[in-house]
Amino acid sequence: MNDMERRLRVEYLQSLRWLESEIEDDQERLDRLEARMYGAGISHLSDMPKGGRAVTIDILVERKEKLIEQIHAKEARRDQIVQSVERIPNERDRRVLKLKFFENLTYEEVAEKIDYSPTQTRRIIDRALKRLKVGQLWSEMNIDGIE
Repeated sequence: MNDMERRLRVEYLQSLRWLESEIEDDQERLDRLEARMYGAGISHLSDMPKGGRAVTIDILVERKEKLIEQIHAKEARRDQIVQSVERIPNERDRRVLKLKFFENLTYEEVAEKIDYSPTQTRRIIDRALKRLKVGQLWSEMNIDGIE
């Protein structure tokens, strides 16, 4: 595994935390949108705001549907990342990747949890990264020759 392949695998795993944060933010936006749609202010939806166009229930429904699609797409991507780690046959390799990238622990913290030295832990993580099958990621990013 060359440096570029390693970096891409690391970024792939690190994107899980970003996706989870984005899903949470989108869910909060969806909750606010639904409150606006179904809340007490619904009688004012067709009022023309100053300097803008009317916000109709149709516009809000369209925004809601688009937001739900975005949430589902991010959840699917998140699940894909988790499944790629779950497919690694060695349980220790799966565990170190989850600790390092999903829980965002340092090498030293991972080493302490698995009772290895930080140096050995780095080697285990590198070996686990090599075993990570992320072929679909590479095809999505138009990168050839990496498996």
